[in-house]
Parts: sequence; structure tokens; C-alpha cells
Amino acid sequence: MVVSTRIDTVIVIDLAFCVLPALLGQGHRSAGQAAVVSLTNHVHKFVLAVVMTPVLCLVHGAVRRGLGAHEAEHFARIAHATDPLK
Repeated sequence: MVVSTRIDTVIVIDLAFCVLPALLGQGHRSAGQAAVVSLTNHVHKFVLAVVMTPVLCLVHGAVRRGLGAHEAEHFARIAHATDPLK
């Protein structure tokens, strides 16, 4: 996950701030500036993922306890009825 997010961030930032503006003849950022923006974005995404994962697990547990295991399983089956992996 961390590597794919980093690759995605680098590609999007490079396209948005370097490649496309250069192709369109507009002002563009240097590769160093794009790298700083890319690294900053990646760190923000990583920190957000680390912080939000436990929060989402707590919410998931609360919903499951509130519905009861049987009802939660029922809704999960409905939500994933067309899931090709099941």
C-alpha cells in the first residue's frame, strides 16, 4: 500500500506540475519543486491512513455490536452480493 501510494503520488504530481504544463506551454515547476510537493502529499496520505485505520476499526466494531452479528452478516452479504471474489 505504501509503495503503490508513493508511485501514484509521484505520477500525479509530475503530470500535474511538470509534464502537462510544459506540453501546454504554461509555466511549470522544476523537478525539485514537484518532488517536494510529492513527498509532502505522500506523508500526509500516510499519516492520515495511520490515524484513520484504528478509527475505522472502532466504528466498524461499534456498528457490528449495534446491529448484532447476525444482522451485520446479513447486510454484508447484501452489500457484496455481486462480489466476484466471493
